[in-house]
Amino acid sequence: MKIKKEYIILLLIIIGLCVYLFMRSSDRTHYQLPQLTGLDRGNITKIEISKEGDAIILNKRDNQWYLEPKGYLADTGKVDSMLAVFETLSLAALVSESKDYQRYDLHPAKRINAKAWQEDRL
Repeated sequence: MKIKKEYIILLLIIIGLCVYLFMRSSDRTHYQLPQLTGLDRGNITKIEISKEGDAIILNKRDNQWYLEPKGYLADTGKVDSMLAVFETLSLAALVSESKDYQRYDLHPAKRINAKAWQEDRL
């Protein structure tokens, strides 16, 4: 009789754990991502891409993109690709709430920042 009770209790525990695992949603997010407003590529006037002290700045003048500070003409196709990315940019997931960026290889030595200005607004 004692063995039967143990098997019944064990079976109930297994069923309970199976129900728990089945009902639990593992893809649930416990945070709210901010909604980004889309950037209009026609209104972007400046793009800055920087990595640990080095920066590439593209300025739009007379419907042409120029690399600053020398004023070299930028490749239109590559600038259009960057503008398309800024236009369709969306947030997919939060990397770290604790700001432990080293763990994800996002420390300042590896981080690449991209900024887009519309007129004088970042």
